[in-house]
Amino acid sequence: ENRAGLAIGICSKAAFEDKDNYCPNGFRKVESWCVIEGTPAIRKEAKKNCKEKGGILFTAHTKEMQDGLKNLTLSDSSWIGLNYDENWRWMEIYFTTGFQSWVGDKEPNDKSGSCAVTNIKKEYNWEAKDCEEMYPYLC
Repeated sequence: ENRAGLAIGICSKAAFEDKDNYCPNGFRKVESWCVIEGTPAIRKEAKKNCKEKGGILFTAHTKEMQDGLKNLTLSDSSWIGLNYDENWRWMEIYFTTGFQSWVGDKEPNDKSGSCAVTNIKKEYNWEAKDCEEMYPYLC
């Protein structure tokens, strides 16, 4: 259950999967993911907070991972691990995104928002945002 002003954090199953269905302390199991809540923060702090909890900002490099968001109760928009540096890249795994899920099915023309959020009001698709804005985050 989600409390007002919080988002659910997600760590990929590759990071915390084991045969006993175990999630680290503070995380909870949702399908094949370990999840944790994160309060609103600027992007840099969100990344730091995820790392301190033993996770990374959410990385949806496949449609399956992106679709997993739809099974969670999230705030309107939440930071994910996608940022712009000459190309849109997943910051923790350092490769460009092949799979894309942008609002309007089109990568944003305006790169001034060099970080990305997932927006539940727009079918969980991604939007570019200024990294200094405050959003809940997904680990």
